[in-house]
Amino acid sequence: MKALRTVILAIIFVLLFVFVYFFEIKPSKEKKLIEERESKVLFWRPESVKTVEIDNAFGKTTIVKDSTGNWQIISPITYLADQGVMNSLVQTLYDSKWVKTIMDSAMNLDEYGLNPPSLTIKIKLANDSTYMLQLGDPVPTGNNYYAISSHSKGLRLIQDNIYNQFNKSLTEFRDKRIIDIYAGEVQKFTIKRKDATLEVYKDSTGIWRIGSPIKDKANDEYVSRLLSDLTSARAQKFVAEDTSGFAKYGFTSPLAYVNLWTIGGKQKTLILGNQVADNKELYHVYNPEMLPVFAVQKSMIEAILKPVDDFRSRKLFEITSPERIEIQGDTVSLAMVKLNNKWKIVKPETLLADESKVSMLISDITGSIVDSFLKFDRKKVSDKRFIRFFGPDTAKSEHLFLGNKKDETHAYAQLSGRDEIFLVPARILDYTGRGASYFIERKIFPIRTDEIATIELADSDGVVYKLVSSPEKQWSLVSPKNIRIEDLKELTDLLSQFKNLQFYTKRALDKPKSEYGLEKPSITIAIGTTSAERVEVKIGKEKGPYYYAYVEKQPYIYEVSSNVVNNIRKWFKEVIKPR
Repeated sequence: MKALRTVILAIIFVLLFVFVYFFEIKPSKEKKLIEERESKVLFWRPESVKTVEIDNAFGKTTIVKDSTGNWQIISPITYLADQGVMNSLVQTLYDSKWVKTIMDSAMNLDEYGLNPPSLTIKIKLANDSTYMLQLGDPVPTGNNYYAISSHSKGLRLIQDNIYNQFNKSLTEFRDKRIIDIYAGEVQKFTIKRKDATLEVYKDSTGIWRIGSPIKDKANDEYVSRLLSDLTSARAQKFVAEDTSGFAKYGFTSPLAYVNLWTIGGKQKTLILGNQVADNKELYHVYNPEMLPVFAVQKSMIEAILKPVDDFRSRKLFEITSPERIEIQGDTVSLAMVKLNNKWKIVKPETLLADESKVSMLISDITGSIVDSFLKFDRKKVSDKRFIRFFGPDTAKSEHLFLGNKKDETHAYAQLSGRDEIFLVPARILDYTGRGASYFIERKIFPIRTDEIATIELADSDGVVYKLVSSPEKQWSLVSPKNIRIEDLKELTDLLSQFKNLQFYTKRALDKPKSEYGLEKPSITIAIGTTSAERVEVKIGKEKGPYYYAYVEKQPYIYEVSSNVVNNIRKWFKEVIKPR
């Protein structure tokens, strides 16, 4: 009995659901769909539109979507349409909604400017069904137009953006590209002009190079910008639909022929003609594949006709991360190599190099721009003054010979293998007068702060204070136990003093250490690194503005600033306190 009651209740529930769905939910959905359809100017999805016919103040234009999905103008001319413009027009039409209904039927069309209409748009869909929208006069107040459509009976208002976007000349609907490739496809181009033929190509490593009239690295930035501007250039106007009267556009004796080759071997050609008679800011251009005579901006023509030197690289070296550097000057002969990611002087003696000064040299060379290319003159350069960079493969090097200064800001220079000279910033010449004394690392502790793992300081009584850094860079004093650090934050001041501890002079340790006060040093500093290196320095007697200093395992005596040493001693007095 209980089971039968459950079955009866289930049947009642299903019947109620069917009733609600067919008499409440479904009609409500259909009503909303009808209301949405009625509110939209064009209900069909944009991708279903295959033909757009526009009849406006400029005439009638018919545009169709071909089998490849591209919009093509078929009347009044045959030409590729601007894909972006056409897609935007159809999308705008689809997104638009009626503003309001004025009346259910439009009887007197003359009164609203609809006989004839000011704009007619006919749409044909993929299923061959059609749709027509006609706009009349603008409403005296507001931003709307009177309109009627083939799928609504009444007179309605529509926003003026429809009129504004569709009431354009044929030129606005045309594809205005003057060449149909992208900059990234170009592998080679030539510019044949009256003075020379310039050839620029991309080598196997992707670097732009000039093949003629000279052989050189190309100015990558200039070439890339030129190709980008050229392939994205748009016709400012269509001067003629054919080239009858070829001579009057300057094409019989053109300014230049531009040929471009793509990755796939396609070739594209542009012929640059003369100025447009009534607009000196425009030039005639012809693309044999596209037939019309274009007018393009003067600035693009000027960029193509720049002197060959403008296409050349202005950088001195291609090697931007050298592994070895050689400097030769009138009194200087220096060599530095990069070992374990650190620079070392290896000639005239083995010394640690100042990383910041070596980096400045590299930056000056790789960042400098050639000012002017000049005819070769042996008197203006010297093979005894040069800077040479070696790459990771030491067989590859670049050699910059330097001459005298032309003036306060520029010096003459020549690259090995070149039969020309040029001007470079005068500061580069200055490096040939700087020897090891300039590049030597003068820091007593040439260690980065984040590499320091332990600090040991011993005073004149021999008490050793040891500080240890945790992996999280938290410092603690581990000995002696009866001492505490007043404020560990002050440790940053101590670390900065270590960084400032530089020597001003050094010489061979040719006397007993006792003569420099090193048998009982005023302070001993030992730094341990995260890579288990250890640098120990003893500070001896004070000599005027300097202290003598000795670095363990080095055969030198240094003179370091008294101020820095005294600041380190002062730090102990103020921060370290008995418990």
